[in-house]
This record gives sequence, structure tokens and C-alpha cells, in this order.
Amino acid sequence: MQPAGISGRRNFTPYLKYLVLLSALVLALMLGAGLAKHPDQVKGYEAYRIAQSLAAGHGYSFKGWRWLFDEFDSLDAAAYHPTAWADPLYTFLLAALMRATGDWHLIAGAMLNLTLFVATVMLTFRLAANYQGVWAGAVAAMLFAGALYWRAHRWLPFLNNTLLAMMFVVLFALALHRTVKMPTRANAGILGLATGFVILACPGAIGFLAVGPMIVLLCGGQTWCHALFKSALVLLVSVLILVPWATRNYLVFNEFVPVRTGSGQMVFIGTVGAGVTVDPATLSAPLDPPWRASTTRMAVATVLANSPPDWGKERLIDFQMRYARAMTGDSWNGMNEAQRDKWFQREGRAYLLDNRLLSIKLAIWKFLAFAQAMGPLGTVLIGVALIGGVVAIATWRIDLLALSVSIVSFTAPFALAIPYYDRYRMPVEPIITVVAIVAFCHVTRSGRFLTGTPKRREP
Repeated sequence: MQPAGISGRRNFTPYLKYLVLLSALVLALMLGAGLAKHPDQVKGYEAYRIAQSLAAGHGYSFKGWRWLFDEFDSLDAAAYHPTAWADPLYTFLLAALMRATGDWHLIAGAMLNLTLFVATVMLTFRLAANYQGVWAGAVAAMLFAGALYWRAHRWLPFLNNTLLAMMFVVLFALALHRTVKMPTRANAGILGLATGFVILACPGAIGFLAVGPMIVLLCGGQTWCHALFKSALVLLVSVLILVPWATRNYLVFNEFVPVRTGSGQMVFIGTVGAGVTVDPATLSAPLDPPWRASTTRMAVATVLANSPPDWGKERLIDFQMRYARAMTGDSWNGMNEAQRDKWFQREGRAYLLDNRLLSIKLAIWKFLAFAQAMGPLGTVLIGVALIGGVVAIATWRIDLLALSVSIVSFTAPFALAIPYYDRYRMPVEPIITVVAIVAFCHVTRSGRFLTGTPKRREP
């Protein structure tokens, strides 16, 4: 027979979940009330422009202008240009919202952000509770909610994929945890679905394509034959989800683009662009660097600051176009959006191989920028999450290792690209918080064991 204290705590579990939900709703209402006072601050950028074209029946395109093209004066302002510059899932959702709400679509988009905020808080609660119990779930959810609340000015008024990407990352983590605990074929298929859709919602999570199959291989309680089959099933279902959109992109651009373009531009700016400001001798084109940086740290900091006198990011965007024209000549004019982006990818890769030490130094500061992107609390959380990764390896806890590897795969591209905005890190923030909480609980228990402190018994 169980002690009454334990039974009482279990009976309180549903109420704790409702308390977290109530807190998230209160925060959302407070944010909504603040937004209602200044509704004109809601705005959209690339995804918004493409959604406008979709809603008007002109397909996935930009009207009157294109990314990676600087011949603005020669473009017909009424022409529509096919693109792959934004992630498709949120863009199609925003287009549907425009059709459904008409002139109110900006406010409806902000309300969608608030709805996704509440949903992600609750999913974070569920994920942490699966790992460490409902109290850990409540702490993780409220830490995450508080961090987003204080940075709401960075996501609430902007119609982009940040919140939707965040929600799908947590759904992927939940599917991953379920598959680790019960590596059945059905769960492997669900994990494949979650992987495919999270990549469509958050292209930065494309590394998850390898995480799921790898973790399934490591799951215990199954033969290698069964493990290989389920791992292949995860990969197959993931790829099948991506195939329709990748096919569309290939038919439009005659290039393989799994989700979106833009990675080439970011890699070029983060490696070639930042690198030549430190060492102009590494510059291949007959151009001067956009500015001079004394150290790799200053190069990354100048890009992130993007303020006078150097206007880091803006001047690098202009520099990359001049660089491309100087290196390619007339052939640049014949390239479409995807081909230009691929060219920047190749230039970035070649620069990385030719200037390894410089690239490593830049990567260190880019990783530090990523760690600090969510402010002091975010820096502490990612530091404790690193301890969680060590714990996962030391104790060979596969479910915790799965989350840690997911964080690493999401972070790895920032060795090449500079995280201009905190929204580049936000999608992975829920699982960083969960791993940090699990690591904290583990270290606390270990500390009790080492000091001989007995566990508190329930009355």
C-alpha cells in the first residue's frame, strides 16, 4: 500500500498542469493587451511577401523583386518571380490566414503567434515531465515561458516562422522520446513524420534528418536487424515528406533545394565576408574588404552589431554581390536564385578549406554568439545543457542523449553562419531548457549521494 503523501502528490498532478496552462494564458493575455495598444507594430518580411503572392493566386513568388538580385531598376514592379527563400509550412499557413481574415490578417497573425506560444509552453511541460516528472515539467515550462515573455518584442509582432518552428521542434522531441522508450514500427513512422514536418517548418533543423535514425539504432531491447529496419523507416518517411517540396524547387530552379535557399548567402557572409575583414590577403576577388577587423572576435561582433560606423551585416550583403560579379562576370546574370545561392555555398566551402585556422577562430566566436543569443538566462541554460550532454554520455542515457544530439545538430551550422538574430536560436530553446533541467536534477541527486544527505521521506 502506498503512503498517503505519495498518493496525494499524484492526485495533484493534473492541477499542476492546469496551473502551467493558466500561467501561459495569463502571459499571452498580457502580451495581447500590450499589442492591442500598438497594433501598427505588427509587420512581415520575406514569408509575408510570399504569402501575399500565394493569397492573390500568383504562387510561391516575390512580386517585383528577388533575393540575391540587385537589378531592381530593371525589374517589372508587377512581375512575380518564383522563389524558395522562405520555409513553406508557415508561409502557406500565413497565406491561408490572409485569405480567411482579409484586412485583419496582421492582427490574426499576431494572435497565431500567441496561440503557438501557449501551445509550445504546454508541450515543453509535457516533454520535461516525460523525462523528470511533473514538477520538473512545470519548472521547465515556466522558465521557457518567462524567457519568451521578456523577449516578446523580438517575436510577437513579426509574422515569421519562429513560433511554429519552435512548436514543431518540441513535437519532434516528444516523438523522439516516445520512440526511444518504445521503439516500435508505429513510433518509428511517427518519428519520421515529425522529422519531415519539423524540417519544413524550420529548415535549420535539417540535421534532425540524421538524429532520428541514429538514435533508433542505439535503442536497446531490439535486434540489429529490427533496429536497422526501424532506422531506415524513420529516414524513409522523413524523406517522403520532403520530396514534394524538393521536387517543386528542382522543377523551378533546376537545382536540388530540400527546403529553402539562403544558406549559401549566410555561409558566405559568416566565413568569406567576416574572414576577409580580418585577413584581406585571403580575398580572391580584386576588391577591398568592406571594413577592417583587428581580431576574429571583432569581425563577428561588428556583423552582429550592424550599426555605425561599419554597418557590419548590411555592408557584407553589398560586398557579397560585388564579389560575385567580380568573380563570375557575365555568367552571374544567367543564374537563378538557387544557382546563385549554390555558388555562394561553394565559395564558402572553398574558403573554409583554404583558411582552416582562421575559420576555426571565427567559428568559436560564432558559437559564443549563439550561446549568448537569448541573454543571460539563455547563456546559463545552454551551459547547464552542456552538462546534460556529458551526463547523457557518462550514464549512457539514450533518451537524454537524443535531446543533446538534437541540440548539437541544430547548433552545428552556426560554425559557418553568424546568428544575426535571437530568433535563429529560439526554435531549439525548449529542448535546451529541458536538458538543462534534467541535468540540474541529476547533479542535485549526485550531490546528495556524495555528501551522504538522505532523501526527504514523505510523511
